[in-house]
Amino acid sequence: MKGIDILEQQLEEEYQQLKDSIQKPNILLIGGTGVGKSSLVNLIFGEELAEVGTGESVTEQINIYQQQDIPVVLYDTVGYEIGTEKQAEFMEKVVDFAIEEGKSVEDKIHLVWYVIDASGNRVTELDLKVIKKIYQAGIPIGVLFSKADLVTKDELEALEKEVLAELPNLATFNLTTMKLPELAYLDLKKLLNWSQQRLPEALRIGFIKAQKRNLELKKEKAKSIIVQHTSGSGAVAFTPIPFSDAPVLLGNQAGMLARVLNVYDLEGLLKQFKGLVGTLGVGKIISSSGIWLVAQLVKFVPLKGAVVGGMISASVAAGITSAMGFAVSELCYNISKLAIEGKEGELKHLLRNLEPLMSRLFKSHFESETDEVGVVDV
Repeated sequence: MKGIDILEQQLEEEYQQLKDSIQKPNILLIGGTGVGKSSLVNLIFGEELAEVGTGESVTEQINIYQQQDIPVVLYDTVGYEIGTEKQAEFMEKVVDFAIEEGKSVEDKIHLVWYVIDASGNRVTELDLKVIKKIYQAGIPIGVLFSKADLVTKDELEALEKEVLAELPNLATFNLTTMKLPELAYLDLKKLLNWSQQRLPEALRIGFIKAQKRNLELKKEKAKSIIVQHTSGSGAVAFTPIPFSDAPVLLGNQAGMLARVLNVYDLEGLLKQFKGLVGTLGVGKIISSSGIWLVAQLVKFVPLKGAVVGGMISASVAAGITSAMGFAVSELCYNISKLAIEGKEGELKHLLRNLEPLMSRLFKSHFESETDEVGVVDV
């Protein structure tokens, strides 16, 4: 099988395995009627997760929202009127559900977002009681002051002060769903960063993939993946790579690219990237007979002293893997950013020019990587 075929086949297989095996964090959303929970969820995870009527009842007080292709499960409290006689009973049942012991890791609540409408200008005693009970149970809980664009800075600080007087270490976030540049959703990125840090490592990747508003989280996770696989490439080629090790190196690269695409949640681009990455990197320099076509690599990025006797050095193997990973990550980042900003024209232009952009980014990262380890261009 040709090197390009190996890379493309394994890329698709690796992506599907990742998609099937990803673990979903369970997030409990608590808040009264009209506090803006649904708007926040739609902003963070996309409208597909919390469409009206798609929830299934878990208890009388809680509905569960989940979609097969969105790696997060949302437990949302049904609307209730703040200050009504049944509110205390309602909240008690919600807390009991949140802190219930004996649940499996998959079924337990991993994170709680407690939403308070900032424009209401009050935090009730019941709010504080519920927050404190969940906090003391050891479940990560953040207080989200929604509609923060409707109140003054002093009013927000007063609300935060009420909460922090009871629990000084509690995390609070001022949020809005208004798409105004000067607001920039206020503490939204801060909330998402805090949330992923509070999740177990096994659940973190699902949350990072599912959220759509903090691209820096995705970029940082992609970086850690690339570094890991680059080290793997260097290990394969610690001594110059013999022909028989080529499929191992290709498998490592395929796994890396699948994980990067998965983090950015860009399955729709998988087909395009399959054809694209097959024209670069190690896949470019392996023929159907498994012989290293050194001339192809030298033609693409002239090298000196990198290839000897039909073999390729560890530094170049690692450089190829790293450059390929960072080039794909950078493209994914830019694609996601344009999509979030609604710049449809620029996004279409980028997608039409993926191949030259990928080639340019690959060459730039490859030259940078190999310069650092002493491989010199001719």
